[in-house]
Amino acid sequence: MPIFSIRLALPADAPEFAAILRKSWIFAYSPYVPMEIIEQRNAHREEMWEIFLKANFDTHYAAVSGGKIIGILSINPPRDQDLPATVYELTGLYLDPDFIGKGLGQKTMDWVKKEIIARGYRTISLWVLAQNSRAKTFYEKNGFQPDGTVKASGLGNLLEERYLCYIQREPG
Repeated sequence: MPIFSIRLALPADAPEFAAILRKSWIFAYSPYVPMEIIEQRNAHREEMWEIFLKANFDTHYAAVSGGKIIGILSINPPRDQDLPATVYELTGLYLDPDFIGKGLGQKTMDWVKKEIIARGYRTISLWVLAQNSRAKTFYEKNGFQPDGTVKASGLGNLLEERYLCYIQREPG
């Protein structure tokens, strides 16, 4: 098994991040998001990541396996005003679809939980498309549960559901 690690994203990672996000959106969302919306969003991925990564203040990270970037993750203080300051948000977790099902998503989620605990938080929030049963199953397996909050996704008439996970420090 190749060495797996997570590191702070660098501005030079923008092309790889854009490629992963394009591929991930087609893989994950094409069954229920109109392709024209996916294509519109994907058209500007590299410019978007160049801007984001130039201003990266321990927000965006690269998941690396065998020396290759295979995933993107982003964590931030919550955007939702109704959540307490004790919550941190997982704003993005995308793996290259070629690496799904190899346990690397789980390793990434384990890292997210440890990092958020290290920052002094015990609750993680995230938003997931209501139709994205694959992602919801993964999040639920990792202790996330919907809290009943929904909002428009901005992707046609699809909704997003908010999930929360209450995490504990590991013993020892």
